[in-house]
Amino acid sequence: MSSVQSVAPTLFSGVGGVLGCGFSQHALPRNSHYLSRNFYRHFLAQHHRLDLTDVGAVSELIYRLHPQTIVHAACISSAQQCAAEPLLCQRINVDSTQEIADAAQGHGAHLIYVSTEQVFDGSAASYAEGSTPSAFTAYGQSKAAAEDIVLNSGGVVVRLPLLLGPGRDGQGGGADFSLLRALADNLQPSLFVDEWRAPVAADEIWPMINMLGERKIQGVFHLAGADVVTRYELGQLICKAANVAADFRESSIADFQGPRRSPRLALTSACAQQQLGYRPPSLWAALLRLHS
Repeated sequence: MSSVQSVAPTLFSGVGGVLGCGFSQHALPRNSHYLSRNFYRHFLAQHHRLDLTDVGAVSELIYRLHPQTIVHAACISSAQQCAAEPLLCQRINVDSTQEIADAAQGHGAHLIYVSTEQVFDGSAASYAEGSTPSAFTAYGQSKAAAEDIVLNSGGVVVRLPLLLGPGRDGQGGGADFSLLRALADNLQPSLFVDEWRAPVAADEIWPMINMLGERKIQGVFHLAGADVVTRYELGQLICKAANVAADFRESSIADFQGPRRSPRLALTSACAQQQLGYRPPSLWAALLRLHS
């Protein structure tokens, strides 16, 4: 048996987007694996082709791999899609999490669940790790339901804010790269002046996730940035860091043609700071690092 195979596996899901690209900027654990329908060349781990709509498939994979840690981030993250396809949202965001939690508990794996600020309604000035979820969207409610499943199984929940950073193969990406791509295409996007977030770069997340896995820590943790800004203010800072013209328009969430939006999702990270030594990163420093 090789030295890599002798190390108990770490299994990831949901690594195809900006978070997975952030993870890939770090050295992943030896004997890392990921499950997805598609192969992602940026994520240097063994791929297992799997669709979470296939009932029992993920349980079977966990049974075969016997991972010591499972980092579960896969979900339908579009509020519009979750509202339009409630059965698919339930299957992917909730039921598959139940399968993973049951299998993890049965095989002694530590489950780390990646959740979202969207479990809150945005009516409070800020949200601590102990705040009670209050989501009003189908997406937020599905993530809150999955959180309960994970916590009841002895796992850990990591809530993330709006993410920054590149996507795979120059596509997608966080709020910063998406905005800059829209500006490069002369789309003149509109940005909300009345929606506040505490964004963080995706490549800041893995060291904390890794620590949670190594220490088998339970509970709820927020990994948010140090600065709370509106989407419009964020756009101005992104353009300043990238040295491009801020050619976008102001807009209000009251005029948004889509699911109701949360006005203020400012996560605080006291538990992460106390137990993990997490230091909420400066937004401006992160933008300079990513775009200067």
